[in-house]
Amino acid sequence: MHTIRFVCFSKMLGVFRVPRMVRLLKLSIISRNFITKPVIQPTHTTHPHLLKEGELMPFVTVSEFEMRRKTLSQQIRESASAKGFTNHIVILPSASKAFMSGKIPYVFRQNSDFLYFTGCFEPDSVLLIHVTKSGHQSYLCVPPVDPHNELWEGAKFEPALAQAYFGVDEGHTTSAICVLLERILKNTCSYCIWYDITQLQTKLSKKLQSVVVSLGAKNVINPLPIIHGMRVKKSDSEIELMKKTCTIGANSLKHTISISKPGIEEFRLWTEMEYQSKLNGAQFLAYPPVVAGGNRANTIHYIYNNNSVQDGELILMDAGSDYFGYSSDITRTWPINGVFTNPQKTLYEALLDVQLQLIRQVSNYDNLADLYSLMVKLLGKNLLSLGFFKSVGAKELNRKVSQYCPHHVSHFLGMDVHDVPNLPRSYRYEKDVIMTVEPGVYVPSSDDGAPKDFRGIGIRIEDDVLVSESGPIVLTGGCPKSVNELEVLVKH
Repeated sequence: MHTIRFVCFSKMLGVFRVPRMVRLLKLSIISRNFITKPVIQPTHTTHPHLLKEGELMPFVTVSEFEMRRKTLSQQIRESASAKGFTNHIVILPSASKAFMSGKIPYVFRQNSDFLYFTGCFEPDSVLLIHVTKSGHQSYLCVPPVDPHNELWEGAKFEPALAQAYFGVDEGHTTSAICVLLERILKNTCSYCIWYDITQLQTKLSKKLQSVVVSLGAKNVINPLPIIHGMRVKKSDSEIELMKKTCTIGANSLKHTISISKPGIEEFRLWTEMEYQSKLNGAQFLAYPPVVAGGNRANTIHYIYNNNSVQDGELILMDAGSDYFGYSSDITRTWPINGVFTNPQKTLYEALLDVQLQLIRQVSNYDNLADLYSLMVKLLGKNLLSLGFFKSVGAKELNRKVSQYCPHHVSHFLGMDVHDVPNLPRSYRYEKDVIMTVEPGVYVPSSDDGAPKDFRGIGIRIEDDVLVSESGPIVLTGGCPKSVNELEVLVKH
């Protein structure tokens, strides 16, 4: 009874504190409230086929999100940028809903950094973390409950339940952010704010920026280098999520390859990939896919996908699935009629040889820049043997190879397709990172300097690889890539 009065009194102030001893009671209330209501935030009760008890996302428990916030607080406290400050406020906004026209929304995808520390899928929300010398307090702010909006969009997560469900110290409405920050910083003169001022996410981020200015912070620091340094190394639960999304992506692409036939439209293959991904559990594709037939494959980011693929042409498809915020990223190139021509087969196997060697070596390297240098050496050797150019020095070889493979050979993978972009390619990785290995070779039909038989051919082969204690593990191996396997799959 005393707890109920406390919560109700706090609600009048826009502040919601729930003692930890009533956490299980509150979780049961959440379940009862949402059992018959549509809600953007899945729970064990509303989605028992997806979530076990105690999980906020598949495989990821409340305690793991709490530990991530604790780790972030420790790293901020120990950061060189933190010297001279006794208090720190970390501000992490969620994504905002975006509209393609009028009231027609785009499919919502949560901000990866916000999701990593909360497990919350609510749009237009904010996580605040107050870091002190001795510890930290976390506050989750969600939009106020609006009965009119709920009529149209379904139930939202109420602030009063945020502490119980997400494991934060307090729940608030976003309208109370200014008051909350003033309360936290009362009688504090030495503080800095950790906030990425480039995150312009409509009106919410503009409001946050005005709050930062009004606080008169002497120091505003971008937290993303620290956050991305945490995100690059995957936990056991994240590895399970990545295995799931990579399996979905690989199986979906395998099925898409199997329906290939001369004359099929690129858009039809896109549609099949998306259908199969969702059928197997993905929420959506991780990015607009590249589905490029023939010479169009030499346009690296060809996403128009509006032409047909003719008999005798290769088709390059770069696609991946998004499963609870974790992305796969796969590319395969295959003959639309199920038979490689001799030039196609020769160039394809030269590139596959490079990719297989790179995968075997990822555990022997510790940064993406050196892995790229290895790719240049290997691809250069194979292209030289095929008559693309004569023997040249190292500097000229780099230029020649970049002409035929103008993109990098790898990027980290996880919650984002190009994961943790704040880390340079020289970043030294260890085990439990996941990366792509994706050499390509692109020979436009207009390239008079290339051997005639290879002109008009574009090929990329991409897999997602876990760097484990025991060596590299290909997570997308379920999708065939050898010449024989691809031919059999198309002709079956």
